[in-house]
Amino acid sequence: MQFTGGTLFVDHCTKFMFIYNQSFGFAVSNYHGDNGIFKTQTFMDDYNRKQQQITFSGTGAHHQNGVAERSFQTIVGWARMLLLRAAIHWP
Repeated sequence: MQFTGGTLFVDHCTKFMFIYNQSFGFAVSNYHGDNGIFKTQTFMDDYNRKQQQITFSGTGAHHQNGVAERSFQTIVGWARMLLLRAAIHWP
């Protein structure tokens, strides 16, 4: 089985992170994103078709989604560390 990505869930109260591979088929009901690509008509049509809701952060207001941003930073740091470790120990 091949996975192409995952979904990072973060509990905003406890900051507990858990990741599920995309093949698990979770249904997302709400999104919070920036005003970039997520506000295009293509995305908006998809939200409406799937009966999902979205809220947007203010321009440059990364603090509005700080828990998720910090979680992404943590996961990327772990991935970089694992890749560097694998490169160092490669035979």
